[in-house]
Amino acid sequence: MQQLIDESVVPILCEQVKTVSLKDAARFGSKAIADVMLLHGATKVISSVAKGFTSTLLDCMRKGTQAVDVAATVEGVPVACAEEIASFMKTVEEVGGGAEITADVVTISSRARKALDAFKIIEYDPIIGDLSKLEKAIDKFKNIPGALENNGPLLKVLELGKKGAKPGCLRTAHGAMYEIEAALELIEEGEEIAAFGKQLRLGDKAMREFDIMTSTKLIECKNIDWSEAIKKNINDIYGQLGEQLTIAKSHNKVFEVRSKNAIPVEVKNWFIKNGIQFFEG
Repeated sequence: MQQLIDESVVPILCEQVKTVSLKDAARFGSKAIADVMLLHGATKVISSVAKGFTSTLLDCMRKGTQAVDVAATVEGVPVACAEEIASFMKTVEEVGGGAEITADVVTISSRARKALDAFKIIEYDPIIGDLSKLEKAIDKFKNIPGALENNGPLLKVLELGKKGAKPGCLRTAHGAMYEIEAALELIEEGEEIAAFGKQLRLGDKAMREFDIMTSTKLIECKNIDWSEAIKKNINDIYGQLGEQLTIAKSHNKVFEVRSKNAIPVEVKNWFIKNGIQFFEG
């Protein structure tokens, strides 16, 4: 890795990056900041959050010389996006204090690569959802942690959502497609998608999985018939959501439920009483 910063001043910069101004953020350069924090422990970087900002940082580096302060990244590309970089640093700092998650690298498996290479929109069954959104999702989410992993929503749709697939496969693809559609809606609302299928725990309690993690939220997607759930297992669902709410609070994130189907008043009242945000439709 090329050195942008003299090693002798790294300890000082590690303290300064926590409170840098917008101009300083641009001057340091996005990758230099991330490298300094990762290598020297200025903060605990949660890999999935950092990777969720990859597209933002790349956009930053391509903006060129539009701002007054311009820095060079390790690739020698100008940076002119102080606000985006500062936002990235702020999120890393905030989320890093909530949990320890080791840094890893997003890789696309041969199985996922095969599914991507074979993708032809005409082969997919419209019953699974809005196929125009599927094309958009592939572009936006293929490098997001969890999207194309073995149980990831994008891989499920690509493998199980084709015309002629068994009804059970299409139902699975339909549910996964709802998670993808919810993630696209979150982007439109200004959120950064950090991961799909994120597993977190609180202390020694059981691990809970969140369908979507953004820079500020942990989201559970529900594609169920709530009226049937009330008759059968609503208390189990309440228990699950209650644990997820506690975990989200421990990570300084908002917990949110997104439902494909209409939510009965009884369930809405429970959400409101427990401080859980919800969306339907």
